[in-house]
Amino acid sequence: MDLYIQEFGVNKTHDEFYIDLNICMQFNKFVQFIIECYANEPTVMAWELANDPHCNSSIAASVSCNMNTITQWHADKSSFIKSINPNHLVTSGFVHLLSLSTAF
Repeated sequence: MDLYIQEFGVNKTHDEFYIDLNICMQFNKFVQFIIECYANEPTVMAWELANDPHCNSSIAASVSCNMNTITQWHADKSSFIKSINPNHLVTSGFVHLLSLSTAF
């Protein structure tokens, strides 16, 4: 995520990964390439969207980043992946938050 922010981000805040249209487009290109390579691979159980998705990383997020930001990103990316490869599961990855009550 941080590499996309550093390369394509405008404000250089972590939540740009989830909301910036250019970053999302660049990430979609990468995702599409990987999925098209392995879409028919029987040993792939699921596509994981992110490892421990949250608002902050080594790059700080803006004050407007919240779980809704991440939830919307998950919904968008899940739909995108399913449009390319409807035959595999999509998982959100793991986030350890006691207040997280929404399953993705």
